[in-house]
Amino acid sequence: MLKMRFTGLLTVGIALLVLLLSGCRDKHMPPEDVLKENFREEFREQAQLDKIKLTETLVRGNLRTYLAVGKFLPENDYYQQVSSLGNDYTILEKTWKKGKAVTFSATITSIGSADTGWVVNFFDIQTAPEFKGKIIGSIDEHEGYIVIGSSQFKEKMAEAKRSYQQKKQTIENLTIQLQQVDNDIIGAEKKLDELWGKDENGNQQNRISFTENTDKKLRRDLKDYAEKNSTSAFEKKYNQEVYQPAVEARKRAGGNIYDHELANKRAKVFYEYSEKYRAEYNKMQADVEKMKQEKYKAFYQLDAAKNKLVYKRQTINENLFRLKPQLERWEQDMEQLRQKKIIN
Repeated sequence: MLKMRFTGLLTVGIALLVLLLSGCRDKHMPPEDVLKENFREEFREQAQLDKIKLTETLVRGNLRTYLAVGKFLPENDYYQQVSSLGNDYTILEKTWKKGKAVTFSATITSIGSADTGWVVNFFDIQTAPEFKGKIIGSIDEHEGYIVIGSSQFKEKMAEAKRSYQQKKQTIENLTIQLQQVDNDIIGAEKKLDELWGKDENGNQQNRISFTENTDKKLRRDLKDYAEKNSTSAFEKKYNQEVYQPAVEARKRAGGNIYDHELANKRAKVFYEYSEKYRAEYNKMQADVEKMKQEKYKAFYQLDAAKNKLVYKRQTINENLFRLKPQLERWEQDMEQLRQKKIIN
């Protein structure tokens, strides 16, 4: 009975024995080259197995489970973001260094033997340092990355601070420009208001009231002109004061009162007066229309100048809206870096 119990304990002890790759193994334990190949596949060919020690923990038929501890060598540097500086810079720390051993533990399952070959899988991989970050290609050529502890860290941080100062100065300059543009817009609006002048009652006009009042005054002036200088009134007066006295004088002298000379002269005077009347009437209309067009042209020019100022103000406000949060975030990020003692 004691012999059977001793034999059982010995069997269990052998089953839990630590098996090294460099040491003796049974034909069911996967060899080093198989483990390395499967490990490399597990890490998508980004790491190679360096050392490993297997402890068999479970046997179930052809399936064997092992506790594995060892080291592997990353084939690239891995970086993790720890902070940022606004939208311009990303602060990184190197989590794994290329070629520097990383300690790991894992569960390995293996099916097969030296005669049949093996199917090996890695599970529950734990690493020290902990696996964090990602591979970033050509990181030294990327101006936006600052790696803690790198040879370029101080230089890039100094560059980032200069960028911050430039951004801060840009905001100050834009704020001054914005105030100037606001003043220019007020001045442009005043010129637009004053352009239309005041009406007969001293009230400030706008474009609509200016047009209405100008047209109304023109109609009044044309009516007054027509009443005072109508062709019918002129002809009546001419007949009374010039033509009829001439006819009477010729009659008294015994001349031919039906001579065409007087009639022709009168017709010429009437035609010349009518042309002069029409020309003056048209001139009054043309002068007012010209004045209106000059006002409209001045309005379009002033309004275009004002719109340019409004667009400029909009552009400045958009830049400030974009830059101010960046500056605030930059300052917050700098404070976080100080708290983490990454910078002084």
